[in-house]
Amino acid sequence: MNKKSMQELEKLHKKVRFYKILSILFACIIVSICLAESMRWIRANAQELGLVDVDKKGPYYEKIKKIMEPVRYSGLKDLIDLNTRLTVDFEKKEWTLHNIHHFDKDGKIVLTEGCYGLCGDLAVYMYERVSTLLDNRYSINFVYVSESNFFQAPRGSHVALKVTDKTISLIPNIYIIDPTFRKYRKIEYFEDYAFYSELPYLQFYKEKSRNETFLAGTQCPIFIKGDFLLSIGLDYVEERFDENNFVLFLTLTKRHKYFSRPIFALRKRNGIVGVSKNDELALKVLNKQEFELLCEKVSSFFYRE
Repeated sequence: MNKKSMQELEKLHKKVRFYKILSILFACIIVSICLAESMRWIRANAQELGLVDVDKKGPYYEKIKKIMEPVRYSGLKDLIDLNTRLTVDFEKKEWTLHNIHHFDKDGKIVLTEGCYGLCGDLAVYMYERVSTLLDNRYSINFVYVSESNFFQAPRGSHVALKVTDKTISLIPNIYIIDPTFRKYRKIEYFEDYAFYSELPYLQFYKEKSRNETFLAGTQCPIFIKGDFLLSIGLDYVEERFDENNFVLFLTLTKRHKYFSRPIFALRKRNGIVGVSKNDELALKVLNKQEFELLCEKVSSFFYRE
C-alpha cells in the first residue's frame, strides 16, 4: 500500500471515529431528553399511578397543625393602629406601609394579639417554629404562590412554606404549609395553587424591616371574611402619578373573581380632591364601626400626603 493510500485510510479512520463520537453524543442527548420527559410525566401522573398518597399526613402533622390552628390572616388591626403610616415616593412610583410587621427583641416575628398577621407574617411565624421540629432530612423554604380563591395569577403574591423530604430522590415527598388557610398537606393536594419563586427567606424578615413597599398600581391584601378579600391600594389617575394625581382606595374582591370593587376612595385629579364611598358593599364584610375606622385611617394617609 503506497503512502497516498495510507494517508487516505487514516483520514477515513478519523472520520469514522468522529462520527462514532458524534453518534454517542446524540444518543446521550436523546436519552437525557427521554429521561427528563419521562420524569416529568411520572411526576404529573404520580397520583393516578399510585406513586403518591394525597391524603398522607406530613411529618409532625399533629404538632404543626396545633401550632397553626390559632393563627388568623388579618392586617386589619395593624392598618388602623395609630403607629401605622403610609408614605408615597412619587419619583420611584412606590408606596410604603410603615410599622406593619412586628419583631421582639430577639428578632422573632410577633403576631398582633398573638394570632393576627398578613400572609408573610404567618409564614415566618410558622417557619420559626416548624424549622426547629424538622431534622436534616427535610428542607424548608418560603414559596410565592397564586391560588384560585383570592390570590389569583398574575397578581397572586401569596406566601406559603414548602417542606421537602430530601431522602427520596425519584419523587420526593413535598408538603405545603399555608397558615393563611390553615392547610398542611402533600403538594398534590394543592391543585388550585400555582407555585412561583422559592426563597430561603423573605426580604422583610431577613432585614427585620417593619415596613412593606409596593409599586404604584398594586394592592396590599389585608383581610378575608366569607367570600371577600379586603385590600388597600394606591394607583395612577389618568396615567399620571404625582402629588396632584393619584388615588388611594379600599377594595373588596369576591372569591374566584379578578375585578375589585372600591368601597372607599380618595382621589386627586389635577390637585382637586374627590371622595367616593360604598357603604352597602362594605357592610357585607365589615361592621359599621370597622368601616368608619378604616375610612378615617385611609383619610389620614391621604391628607398627610
